[in-house]
Amino acid sequence: MENLVQQINFYQLSLKPKKTSFSAKTMLMMAGIAVLGLVAISAISIFQTKDIEDELQAQMSEKNSLKDSLEEAKIALKPREKSHLLTARKSRIENNLKDARRLSAIIRSETAKNNKLYSDYFRGLAQTTIQGLWLQRITISDGSNEFGLSGNTLKPELVPRLLQKLSELSVFQGTSFNKVLFKRDLDEPENGINFELTTSKLEEGSADAG
Repeated sequence: MENLVQQINFYQLSLKPKKTSFSAKTMLMMAGIAVLGLVAISAISIFQTKDIEDELQAQMSEKNSLKDSLEEAKIALKPREKSHLLTARKSRIENNLKDARRLSAIIRSETAKNNKLYSDYFRGLAQTTIQGLWLQRITISDGSNEFGLSGNTLKPELVPRLLQKLSELSVFQGTSFNKVLFKRDLDEPENGINFELTTSKLEEGSADAG
């Protein structure tokens, strides 16, 4: 018996890939969309390029401005020719300042010495308290080397005693009162006798210290 061969066709039309076809209208729309996309991209690129160009232009302007400022600064900082008058004036001012500083140092030194001398004078006079004698005024010369004393006493003989006490103090060593003046108030004799002791050079220029 002959073998029977039966073929079964499983291929169906429904399983066959279908070809998609676009109409002309659809293709035209798709082409339009593509064109619009390209136009949009081109517009964006143009705007971006313009922004970049504007930024570049701004940077160039700033660069030129900085360059001009740098040139002006170089001109301003360029060494100028020295004026002989200005040089002489500067030298004169510097010399005056040196003299002023030197004089100020001398004055400070002399002031310190005078202050110490005044202090020594007053300290010495405070140690010469004598019962019945009162010092009322002390006059010291500008150089602090000459001075005078004035006061009141109940007894004139107390004045030499005052001079003796002063001569025993180191600050009054070598001091000589060459002028001694006594004066009594006749209207009020009970007030005692006023006296003045001065050195010979005091009258040339003096300043009150009390």
